[in-house]
Amino acid sequence: MSSLDENSIIRRILEGTATETGGSFFDALVMNLAAALNTYGAWVTEYLPLTHQLRAIALYMGGELTHDFTYDVAGTACETVLTSRRLIHLPDNVLDIYSEDDHARELKAVSYLGIPLMDDKATILGHLSVLDREPMPEQAQQQA
Repeated sequence: MSSLDENSIIRRILEGTATETGGSFFDALVMNLAAALNTYGAWVTEYLPLTHQLRAIALYMGGELTHDFTYDVAGTACETVLTSRRLIHLPDNVLDIYSEDDHARELKAVSYLGIPLMDDKATILGHLSVLDREPMPEQAQQQA
């Protein structure tokens, strides 16, 4: 992941999403977020509390866009984002920390950055995150 300044990242995301609405907005968001941060992928999800799962509203990995992908969050970095209710940045060794996460293993994850999405009552609605197959520098936390 190359280092970009915060203004460049924000400008790239805004330019890439400004004309989109509805579902197209989320597609543009994850594609532009992955491009701006130069990561392998990005996704935005909704949280399904009854099943403790996340459903991808838009998932962009390795140049492919996917919708409606649902996965269990137990034992994943995503679960840590949801339970801690804060930004989580794992710059390296994701699979050493979350060794039981089959999805991360399939994606060959090395680094991760995620932030919860909450309503005004602090109810978790989902999350927004990026994943890379390379280490993610500390600056990424400041840029997200």
